[in-house]
Amino acid sequence: MSTSVLLLTHLAFFAIWLGAHLAGLVLLWQMRAAERSGATEQRHMVVALMRIERLSRSAFILMLPLGIELAEARGLFEMTGAGTAGVWLLALIWLIGVWRQPRSRRTDLAVGIRTAQRVLMVIVGLLMLGTGALSLAGGPPLGTSWLAAKFMLYGAALLLTFGIEMVTQPVLYSTEGDSLRPPPPFAVSLEHSLPRASALAVLLYLCLLAAAWFGLTQGA
Repeated sequence: MSTSVLLLTHLAFFAIWLGAHLAGLVLLWQMRAAERSGATEQRHMVVALMRIERLSRSAFILMLPLGIELAEARGLFEMTGAGTAGVWLLALIWLIGVWRQPRSRRTDLAVGIRTAQRVLMVIVGLLMLGTGALSLAGGPPLGTSWLAAKFMLYGAALLLTFGIEMVTQPVLYSTEGDSLRPPPPFAVSLEHSLPRASALAVLLYLCLLAAAWFGLTQGA
């Protein structure tokens, strides 16, 4: 695949991720406004939020191996064929976990899949932060400081995404539950989650926009 095609595909997934993530945040604010106006049925909006979350996460997951392919095509660093295949395999497994999520988020299977995704998100985020920091200090494998900074920004973005998910989890649970595990009150969950999720989202957007700026200006 040519460098130009890789770049356009990478940018397309970035646009999908950013648009879907912003749409999810706007939907949360709409849910809050509807709740304050006295609306009682929010299940359909929660379902829409879950679908948007999947689209956003899928685009972000695919950005990572595409970015590595793009950096390799530009000669910025080298990775073995097995390493590149491993990155794509990891992304594929992650995508399967995102889209095979059971309808109910409170089943044991759903909890297990979600926990595995979160662990993976944190591990990959920390690895990217560590790789970038090591390269900035003059070590391998990244040969340029801007690429090392971009790796660190993507790692921070993954950790911020993890934080947003943990903060908004009560909202997604609020329409589910049973007699043994009753859901938290929807209004309370939304009021507590939204301000913190919005603050983390602003930091996330700044990280990703800075990473995009490095890629477009320094990597051109």
